[in-house]
Amino acid sequence: MENWLLRTEALVGTSILHRWQNSRVMVVGLGGVGGMALEALARSGVGHFVVVDFDVFHPTNLNRQVLATQETLGKSKAHVASQRILSINPKAEVRAIEGFVDAGVEEMLSHYPVDFVIDAIDSLNPKVFLMASLWKKGIPFVSAMGAAARWDASSFRIGKLSEVYGCPLSRKVKQRLRRMGVLLEDISVVYSTEMVRQGQGLLGYQTEPNTYGRGRERIPRGSLAPTVMVAGLLCAQVALQRLASSHTQERGGG
Repeated sequence: MENWLLRTEALVGTSILHRWQNSRVMVVGLGGVGGMALEALARSGVGHFVVVDFDVFHPTNLNRQVLATQETLGKSKAHVASQRILSINPKAEVRAIEGFVDAGVEEMLSHYPVDFVIDAIDSLNPKVFLMASLWKKGIPFVSAMGAAARWDASSFRIGKLSEVYGCPLSRKVKQRLRRMGVLLEDISVVYSTEMVRQGQGLLGYQTEPNTYGRGRERIPRGSLAPTVMVAGLLCAQVALQRLASSHTQERGGG
């Protein structure tokens, strides 16, 4: 085994590590949550990635996004994420997609088969499109609910979408998925138990104009690195546990 993964192998064992090295994970949305999830997966030895984001890095990303540095400002998030993975593990296989998730997401999922998906999208319509498509196709995934406008990093949990409360984003996601016939009890999510009040954390101006002609104009919420990054790490944990569990089940384990 490669020396850089010795400590990982010592904890999880050779067979699970091999499973992670042979697994393909898609991360959609490469901001604060998705970037941190990607970092953890790459350092855990996952060997194959599909990374998806249409955006570039802005100065306001520096406060919470691990992939945002002075050197990456203005650069494609998908391209930067790909280079980051390869800087950790040069043997990794990475497919970078600079695209916007829309109603054609099912075609993308069919074209890039994966073992697990992390949904770190913060826009409502693309998020719902992706979640519904993954559920219909039976592709294992975890979806990150709102991480902005929170102070308490210890408030984040792993659970089911049906359990989430006090999250403005999840409220809208639930409404739309119910109308599409998606069972909320089936969907694993990372969410915060910290309540967000109406208007809490909203900035009074648009700091990042929509220059891509996609998605709706949004006034961003305030955010902190600890809360956003913890959400990303928990998403990575769900992915790694699911991939390890799948490995055990395939070989008749409990």
